[in-house]
Amino acid sequence: MFKTTKNIAFLSSGALLLFTSLIDIGLLALYVTFELDYSAWLSLFCALSGFVLFQGITPAIIWVRRLVPTLLVCAAGDLLLTPLETPVQLLMTNLRLHPLLTLVPFCSSLLLIAALSLTRQLLSSSLAREELKVTDGKGWRLGAIALGLLLLAAQGGYHYWLQHNPASEAAMATARSQYGKQFHYHVSALPIEGITSFTIVTIYDEKSINQLHLGSF
Repeated sequence: MFKTTKNIAFLSSGALLLFTSLIDIGLLALYVTFELDYSAWLSLFCALSGFVLFQGITPAIIWVRRLVPTLLVCAAGDLLLTPLETPVQLLMTNLRLHPLLTLVPFCSSLLLIAALSLTRQLLSSSLAREELKVTDGKGWRLGAIALGLLLLAAQGGYHYWLQHNPASEAAMATARSQYGKQFHYHVSALPIEGITSFTIVTIYDEKSINQLHLGSF
């Protein structure tokens, strides 16, 4: 059996991460039900980290403590990458048409960032360090931050590639031929084998948003 602990720092941070992560995962389920886009991949890792902390599994807590900076960098960077994932004009149109549905994910992301920041402080406290009897040097912190930046670079590269590859350009050309040049076009998704068999192109202007489902290119 793993060694466990009931240290208040671990219980508090675990409960905090579980609470905020489950809110975000619940929102994901709600948005998927209404066929709306929502990303909660980071919350899955935060929920797992929160469970480990709340259960007080000491060996795993050491690694959670080391990886919290990575999760924090990813959470903050995810907001910074929003204009790359969703064009600013599309975001503003969404805000005008569906203000609540647009602001809720943003607020949930801020809540997750705040929870991760507080968790980092709790796990860096003297109470937590005495319990774990582990002192990580600057190398671990820099490595965790570098890993977060690497994951963000990969995410940003994917979203850039999503708009600038032959299949996406062909899909947007097809959509443009049907709707005309007065609209803006954004590829929201490409076919994924075994999951989806179509390309989704979002057609929008200042007053409307539509989606066109096309076959593979």
